[in-house]
Amino acid sequence: MPTADQDLPAATEPGPKARHVLAVFIGRFQPFHAGHRAVVQHAMGFADSVLILVGSAFRPRTPRNPLTYVERAGGIAAALQDATVPIAVTPLVDTLYDDAAWGQNVRMAATRHILDMGLSPADVDVVLTGYEKDKSSAYVRWFPDWGWNGAPVHSHGGETVSATGLRNAFYGLVEATEDDLIARYGEVAVSVLAGWAHQNEGLMAGLRAEALVAADGKARQAALAESWGFPIALNTVDAVVVCAEQICLIRRGQYPGHGLLALPGGFLEAEETGLEAALREVHEETGLDLSGHTPVQRRVFDHPDRSERGWLRTEAFVFELDGPLPPLQAGDDAADAMWIPVGAVTSELLFEDHFDILETLLDTVPSPYAAQLSARRG
Repeated sequence: MPTADQDLPAATEPGPKARHVLAVFIGRFQPFHAGHRAVVQHAMGFADSVLILVGSAFRPRTPRNPLTYVERAGGIAAALQDATVPIAVTPLVDTLYDDAAWGQNVRMAATRHILDMGLSPADVDVVLTGYEKDKSSAYVRWFPDWGWNGAPVHSHGGETVSATGLRNAFYGLVEATEDDLIARYGEVAVSVLAGWAHQNEGLMAGLRAEALVAADGKARQAALAESWGFPIALNTVDAVVVCAEQICLIRRGQYPGHGLLALPGGFLEAEETGLEAALREVHEETGLDLSGHTPVQRRVFDHPDRSERGWLRTEAFVFELDGPLPPLQAGDDAADAMWIPVGAVTSELLFEDHFDILETLLDTVPSPYAAQLSARRG
C-alpha cells in the first residue's frame, strides 16, 4: 500500500475531451438506393453517428413521392443493417416558400437528436454530408457553422444514380429489366418498391395514372419551349376562401391529384385576368358567387417543384367572408366541396403545394413540426 509521499502517479492535467462528430444526411429517399448507401458509408468513415433526415415527410403520395415516411424509414433500416456506427432516421417537413423555417427545422431535428443521445450540442460537431448533384443541394451553404464532407458522386454506367429512373421504370415510363434495376439501384431499393407495389395494387395504379399525366404535361411544355426557343410557364389561379375560421376546399375528381383536397382554382382562359379566373373557378367548382368581394391578399407562388406536371405558376387570392357559412355545391371537375376548420388542415390532405400556400397566407394554419419531434422523443 503506497504511503502518502511515495508510489503515487504524478498528477497530470486531463486531456481534451474527444468531440462527437454527427453526420447529417438530408434527402427524400424515394426510395433509399445504392447511391444513398454510398453516402452513408462515406459518412461512417469520419463520423461517430449519422442522422438521416427524410424530407417531404407527411405529404400525400405522388409519382415523385410514392412512399410515406414510415415506408422509407423501413427501407433505410433494411439497407443499413450492417452499419458500423449508430444511425438514426427522422422525418423532415417541407416549407417550400420559407427557406429560413426549413433551415430551423433541420437545426431543430439535429438538436433533438443530440439531446436524445445524451449529449450537449456544445460538445458535438455537426457535419453535413451528401453530394451536390443539382441545384436542390444548394442548402448545404445555409449552415455556415456546420461542416461539410461531401461524398463522391455515385454513378453506374457513366450516369449519376437518381431514384427518378427507378420510379419511372415502375410507372412504365421507361423500360428496364429487374436485373438492370438491381445493378443500378441495389436489391433493397428494388425490393422495397416491388413489394410495396404488389401489396398496394390500387395505389400503384393511381400513381401510374398520375405519372402519365405529369409526363404528358412536361412533354407539352417541352414542345412549347422548342417552338418558342425558351421555356414557357403555364399560369393558374387558386382561391383561398375563409369564413368563420373555416376554409373552402374541393376534392379533386380527376388526375392529377385524384381524391385529394385542393383550393378551388385552375388555368386562366383567353382574355381573362387572374382575379376573373379565380372568381370563375370558385363559382364553377363550389357554387359560391364572390363577384361582390374584393380579395384581401394576392400572391404569386412559383416554386420550381410546386407541381409535377411541369413549370406551373399560380396566383392565389384570399377572400374573407362574413358568417354564417354559405352552402357549397360541387361542380366542374370537383368531386366534392366542403368547409373545413383551418386548424384541421394538414399537409397529407392537400394537392401539390396548397398546404404551403395556406401556411404562407394564413396565420392560423398549424405548423406541427416541433410537436412531431417532441412526440417522437416521448
